[in-house]
Amino acid sequence: MKTTLETVLQAQSFYFIGIRGVGMTALALILKSMGKNVEGSDIHTQQATPMHDMMDKHHISVLEVFDPDVITSDIDVLVVATSFSQEANPQLQRARQLGILIVTFGDIVAKLFDNADHSIAVSGTHGKTTTSALFAHCLYALKRPAGYFVGGFTPELDNGGYT
Repeated sequence: MKTTLETVLQAQSFYFIGIRGVGMTALALILKSMGKNVEGSDIHTQQATPMHDMMDKHHISVLEVFDPDVITSDIDVLVVATSFSQEANPQLQRARQLGILIVTFGDIVAKLFDNADHSIAVSGTHGKTTTSALFAHCLYALKRPAGYFVGGFTPELDNGGYT
């Protein structure tokens, strides 16, 4: 069965271009917790970040080059960060050649919210990450069955997202 945006959460293999972005890391970890195969690529950085640590902790392979040869027909979905969505990205070009479904961070997050019975979003200019993390932590501490997605590093929540 060909993966479409409607069936994207049923896919098994996800590749992320720009995987170490804060939101992309949380999304990758959510998909990994759902039993999906997740790997990706990002730019090389001199200094490790919490996102590096999260990828290592959860055994998600990250390449620091954009090698098109790692994009194979075994990948069901390619998730691309908007900062890497230019036509010049060789992995993106390869995914197009192979007919792999290409989606954005927002596409997948929207599908996760579509599957929820109730959703709460936090918006504004300042304090969104803190407010979202505090809210998720309270629900977790109260043992309330709730998924969450926090677009920031929150050590108390371990991974920034849970479904």
